[in-house]
Amino acid sequence: MDTNALKKFAQAARNLLIDQVTAKLDLGLDEAAPARREHPMAVKELENAIAKDGKQQVIEQVAYTWFNRFTALRFMDANAYTQVRAVSPAEGATRPEILSEAMAGNLPDGAPVAIVALLDGRTPSNDPQAEAYRLLLVHACNQWHGPMPFLFEEIGDYTELLMPEDLLSQTSILAELRKVMTEDAVRTSRSSAGSTSSTFPRRRIRSSRASRKTRRSRPRTSPPRRSCSHRTGSSAIWWRTRWGGSGC
Repeated sequence: MDTNALKKFAQAARNLLIDQVTAKLDLGLDEAAPARREHPMAVKELENAIAKDGKQQVIEQVAYTWFNRFTALRFMDANAYTQVRAVSPAEGATRPEILSEAMAGNLPDGAPVAIVALLDGRTPSNDPQAEAYRLLLVHACNQWHGPMPFLFEEIGDYTELLMPEDLLSQTSILAELRKVMTEDAVRTSRSSAGSTSSTFPRRRIRSSRASRKTRRSRPRTSPPRRSCSHRTGSSAIWWRTRWGGSGC
């Protein structure tokens, strides 16, 4: 993989994510914000975190968290570790495959039923696809918490509340990520540095679609025990860009 291109992307992504998370935080903390009614516990946790660590530290940490998740999901999509791609479209499509499947009525096991209500118009929304996709992403991240807790801590607090808004447009951070982390580049990188790919268990997220059963299954493995060394690749680039250290 072109590490120079990845480093340049990581620096731009950091600025973009910080701007988007800051906007979401300011909106969520507004006294008249709908989030105060819809997610009172998350807002309370956010206020407590700001009181403890400071606003800028919270913004940096949330932005870094989502950067890690997006890059990890793209890596797994490119290597077919996810049965239904989480941040990547199927061949010839433009929407992330997990959203296209949901729109066709095929939700991942255990996904929130609110997704269906959004997509069939029963829940009013200015952008139902975007809202549904956010729920799908959170669900996907939480599914990976079991096999990879070092990278996918469970989401359900203000981290979800502060998720960036623009994830589906052709100028979104996910679209830019796919340009840098092409499937060929990811696979080449995996071949030349097998230790990186070994951190990702070959676990497939099942779909309710019957035809998915015909896909070739991969052997199950468990992630190795790791310490701070799990911050590799693009995650390490972000960490060094921000804090100037190894990320340990």
